[in-house]
Amino acid sequence: MNLPYPTSDLKWALALAVWLLTGIILVALKRLVLGWLTRRYPNPNQKSILLGAVKSLKSFFFWAVGLAIGLSYAPVHWSAAVRDVLIAAVGLQLLITGSDLIAPVSAFAFRKNDALEVRTAQNALGVLLRVLLWVSVILLTLENLGVKITTLVAGLGVGGIAAGLALQNVASDLFASLSIMWDKPFQIGDSITISTFSGTVERVGIQTTRLRSVTGEELIFPNTYLVTGQIHNYKRMEERRILFTIGVTYDTTPEQLKDIPQIIQKIIEDQPHARFNRAHFKDFGPSSLDFEIVYYVLTPDYTIYMDTQQAINMALVYAFAERQIEFAFPTQTIIIAPSGEPVPPAPR
Repeated sequence: MNLPYPTSDLKWALALAVWLLTGIILVALKRLVLGWLTRRYPNPNQKSILLGAVKSLKSFFFWAVGLAIGLSYAPVHWSAAVRDVLIAAVGLQLLITGSDLIAPVSAFAFRKNDALEVRTAQNALGVLLRVLLWVSVILLTLENLGVKITTLVAGLGVGGIAAGLALQNVASDLFASLSIMWDKPFQIGDSITISTFSGTVERVGIQTTRLRSVTGEELIFPNTYLVTGQIHNYKRMEERRILFTIGVTYDTTPEQLKDIPQIIQKIIEDQPHARFNRAHFKDFGPSSLDFEIVYYVLTPDYTIYMDTQQAINMALVYAFAERQIEFAFPTQTIIIAPSGEPVPPAPR
């Protein structure tokens, strides 16, 4: 027994039923997936990204997909029109999904730093990514819809080159700020030196970084300068190596010279924040016998270093005074003899 071939009205009814059923199934499936994700992933950052991706799927997209499937059963073939509708719906959905995911993805990437400067860089990066997303999706959608975009792309290219040249320094500083956020060569509160400038980091902005120098003025550097320069970050020192020299007079006896390294070692070892390394009779200077001393301050704090060095210097003054060891100072002996007479020997 042969079944009767469906009439036009039946085909339209079938197409409508398929459209409605597909849309309802996709909407219900979205709700099921959202519920499953909420229960499945305890990590709030990971969950926010996945939930954001699912939540961004709009009903018009589901109904557009259902329309494309349903019209395949219609008595009239509208393949071109259906294709255009589906392409437009997919393009719009990509714009919505991409825009919604930029914020949670950037928040996840910068999750270890909640500083105001980081959030500012996030916002700037989000605006840039949204512009690129919209331009790319719109151009791709227009091309798939059959619109000739060659002239438009050429115009955008010329305009982009002009804008890029005009904003070259701004763009460089923006990407340099992102590099600082990612690589973290320094953070707010760090004491750094770059080139001949020293200061404490107060603010890292989109275009510039601001330091407060030890003399009080504010130093403002383009971010590009900081990324390409050599930075000394003193806050990340575990300890500070100190080298200094002292000189004693040539009247110092050999026994006193022999005792000086032990005297210095004892003084440094008595300091709570110092570790002795070495002390050596290094050189015969023009007016002094020179000793070179190396020790380590066990903290990067500059004030503690200066307090320690001051205590060492004062202890050396007292210790040398007790042993009648004299510190040297620049001296010069000039001997004047009458003409024709032999020069007398230098005094001892």
